Amino acid sequence: MALAEWWRVLKDGGHLIVLAPDFGLYEQRQWPSRYNSDHKTQWSLLKLANLIGRLPGAEVVQASRNDQGYDYTSRYFDRTLGEGLADVEVVAFKHSLPFQKIFGSECA
Repeated sequence: MALAEWWRVLKDGGHLIVLAPDFGLYEQRQWPSRYNSDHKTQWSLLKLANLIGRLPGAEVVQASRNDQGYDYTSRYFDRTLGEGLADVEVVAFKHSLPFQKIFGSECA
């Protein structure tokens, strides 16, 4: 998984910033996506923050839903064709972990 690889190569003390289309806003809770056939999964703020929060040494320091300029008034078209945003953003800090905490005490 790409997320695991990004986390692996991130230096201790670094931040990982992940943005993904919000299922509720961008997809309008329709699956498969009507607006982007390349979308492979559905993301919500909670789902993304929980996934990132389970990475070893991860501390989620920000989680937000970005909807600036999003058109909430229309129901049946891609509301992000203009300048509207419809994504979720999670920022995580990578703490350094002792070797044993990552790989288990039997590897020490």
